[in-house]
Amino acid sequence: MVKNLLRILLTGLFCFTLLGCTNENKLINLGEKSKYVLNNNLVSLNIKVKSLTNSKATLNLVNHTNETYIYGDAYLIECQKDGIWYKIIPINDMNFNMIAYVLKPKKSKEITIDWEYHYGKLNPGKYRIIKDVSLDLDRVTEASDYVYISVEFEIK
Repeated sequence: MVKNLLRILLTGLFCFTLLGCTNENKLINLGEKSKYVLNNNLVSLNIKVKSLTNSKATLNLVNHTNETYIYGDAYLIECQKDGIWYKIIPINDMNFNMIAYVLKPKKSKEITIDWEYHYGKLNPGKYRIIKDVSLDLDRVTEASDYVYISVEFEIK
């Protein structure tokens, strides 16, 4: 899971073009266009009211199914520019603990993501956080087992 995310982020780092995601002085380095196919029907993310700042947010992860899902600490943030989603190139390494949290059927978990170390404080603009989840299987999880979910938000 983390290896795939790191591979994607590193590819974006080498292939990126410098684009601005704000009209302020500080530019965010955008990489390639997003290629994620999102499915928020099985498990979804929502931002907890009033928790959003330009450096972190508390999210509610909700399992809408009768299956058990697992998820980790890894995430990434994308920025929308001219109606197209782009990966943001992190300012620091995207290293995460290799841990699997359990999300039981029809349950939810509250998680806080503090992205300041990885991305800095976000400028005004439209963003989304992407996480992956997978079914809790009795075998090694493969890349095709992951479902990508997201939540959009705006920094004003």
